[in-house]
Amino acid sequence: MKDHAMGKGVGYLPGISQPRLLDKLAGRHDAATGQLRPVGEGQGVSTPWILRKTEHLLAYAGKHCLALLDRDAPLYQKIARDLTELDQLRGAVPGDARSAHAGAGRQLQLALDLSRAQAVLRTHDEALAYRLETARKKYRAHVAAYWSGILVRSKTAPLEPGLDPELRSPAYESYRTQWKQVMARLDEALAGKEEEDRA
Repeated sequence: MKDHAMGKGVGYLPGISQPRLLDKLAGRHDAATGQLRPVGEGQGVSTPWILRKTEHLLAYAGKHCLALLDRDAPLYQKIARDLTELDQLRGAVPGDARSAHAGAGRQLQLALDLSRAQAVLRTHDEALAYRLETARKKYRAHVAAYWSGILVRSKTAPLEPGLDPELRSPAYESYRTQWKQVMARLDEALAGKEEEDRA
């Protein structure tokens, strides 16, 4: 699956993707030049190389979260308008039979539109989760190749480096907060429609 907007395949990591032999050679060099540093109480050791790669990974994740927020902004706006209209229709005082029938028809159309929008948001969220997990796996593979070079040269290095970053940048948190709020509101609105249908 290609990301046509970015021009690269899923999981391409700027600043990280390179032949793993180069990662291993970098690890050997950094071990020989004493680059290992503790990263915190009980968190093991790391190196400036790993910290730079971690920054690239977090920047990649943040970039795609912001891009998805921007891409879905018109859909979020339409959802907000549709939810407002649906709430107004549900709270309207019943009039004559013709207007009541028209209102019910509009409510049904809005519910269908909102259900489709919810499915689109779920699909986009799943695609983002897949992209970020693929990126994390590639990052880990490059760090593992690098660390194998560390182990060749260092007799005191632990078997694995410290730090395994969570992809929770401010951009990620902003995306997840908005997504969860909108999905909760959609669940509530669509559950209300189901209750009306059963009544």
